Amino acid sequence: MVDEGEILRQLWDVQKVDTKILEAERDKERIAEAINEKKEAIKAMKNEFEDKKNKLTETRVKKKEIDTDIKSKEDEITKKDSQSSQITTNEAYKAIRDEMDRLRQDIKKLEEKALEFMEEEEEFFSWIKEQEKTMKVQEKEVEGLIKKLQAEMDEKDRLIKTYGEERSEAASKIDKNWYERYERIRINKKDVAVAKLRVEKNGEGVCTGCKMAVRAQAVIEVRKNNKIWTCDNCARIWYVEEEKVTG
Repeated sequence: MVDEGEILRQLWDVQKVDTKILEAERDKERIAEAINEKKEAIKAMKNEFEDKKNKLTETRVKKKEIDTDIKSKEDEITKKDSQSSQITTNEAYKAIRDEMDRLRQDIKKLEEKALEFMEEEEEFFSWIKEQEKTMKVQEKEVEGLIKKLQAEMDEKDRLIKTYGEERSEAASKIDKNWYERYERIRINKKDVAVAKLRVEKNGEGVCTGCKMAVRAQAVIEVRKNNKIWTCDNCARIWYVEEEKVTG
């Protein structure tokens, strides 16, 4: 005759190990997310740094282009000034002088723009110089955190391997039909096949798997732990873990 009470205890032992495996797997997911966040933080920091370096380069190129334009217009003014001494009519002389004035106005505007680029260049350069020091410190700190998290991940892998061995040993003791039933429930019920039946002070119970209320009379039967009972609502197997009395 099948001793359902013994099978129930065996199923509960497997469920406890499965719960530890599930918790370790969730911890691994949390750690993996944390590692990814740290890596993304470093990536974002480096991207910002590279962006500022690119902007510094662009600013220097633009300033150089303006300096070239200014030099070109200054050369043109010098050329026109030289030409003006050879002009014989007042009208032509005035026209060339007006053109020289326009060139001087253009140079003034370009010099103002060049000053803006110079200020931007100084701003980018100062930020890059300071950020380069800060980034090295922050990158070292983040890499240290990642190393610590990776060590935690390795520990979880070790625990999962150990739990897996415990589970194999515990599962090997269970009646094949009941184990297969346990696995079907576990797969369909988010890895929880055996749920605790929580006993309230008034004698009634609550299925911890689905939160369904359980009548006091049913609780009495389940507490005997000599037969396998399942929840009418979620189909999980019930188990009552009696509190140990100390003293």
